[in-house]
Amino acid sequence: MSEQKNNSGSLSDAPKSVQIAVDLIQLLEENQIETAIAIEALEIVLNDFSLSIKKGETISDILFRYAFSVSEIHKLREDVKSVYDLAKIK
Repeated sequence: MSEQKNNSGSLSDAPKSVQIAVDLIQLLEENQIETAIAIEALEIVLNDFSLSIKKGETISDILFRYAFSVSEIHKLREDVKSVYDLAKIK
């Protein structure tokens, strides 16, 4: 008996927002981030993006506002680079 394939499409066909959401979930799961911490971090990102992102602003600009150091931002970028290049967020 042959196995049926799911015809719902691939992730590459999904909207960019869905692709990024899947990448973020994968990143959080792979790094075993506790649910409460993940939710708190995502709420910070959501609030910041919703309220105060200015044209041309980078993720580093935003993280600086939350007192992240240059080395912390660099480490974050390196840690997630295989999933998503944060430098592309502008």
